[in-house]
Amino acid sequence: TPRYYRKIKITLSAMDIYKIESSQWWNGSEASEAIGLTAELSEAMRSSSDDYTQIRAKLMPYVSPTCLICNGVFVAYGRNVIGCSDGFMNTNASVLDHAEVRIGDSLFMAPSAVITTIGHAVDHDKRAAGLVQAKPVTIGNNVWLCANVTVCPGVTIGDNVVIGAGVTVRSDVPSNTVLLQ
Repeated sequence: TPRYYRKIKITLSAMDIYKIESSQWWNGSEASEAIGLTAELSEAMRSSSDDYTQIRAKLMPYVSPTCLICNGVFVAYGRNVIGCSDGFMNTNASVLDHAEVRIGDSLFMAPSAVITTIGHAVDHDKRAAGLVQAKPVTIGNNVWLCANVTVCPGVTIGDNVVIGAGVTVRSDVPSNTVLLQ
């Protein structure tokens, strides 16, 4: 086990799960077991370990085994990412899956692209208290998220979409679209 992390296991209450699923504000300061599994996955990749498949399945149980996950990919929970057949998540891509992230076939997620389902309160006191709101993200088939793209909470991206490098996606994107800055 690598020295540079420690496993933290949390249990969400029924109320927290309800708040996440209903997009209500909730205290999101809890850490995730995914932190340790992500580090283990990266270590397994660096050492060409046979453990990669098992760790990956535990980290992201609902992601297709045909999705290639590169070293350095980060997920908040992993269990809320669904689909992604024949996809590719490149180095330093992040999925902050505090709510469901449903991904169609053939997603290409370039380096440092981010899909986030979580947003913090604008009000300072609420933000300082750790209050967050999670909204699901849906991504269609044949989508390319170029380098440094950020997909914000609640967004739906259609099929056959290219999101250009550095774009922040704040609203839904229809199918057959190329979105540039």
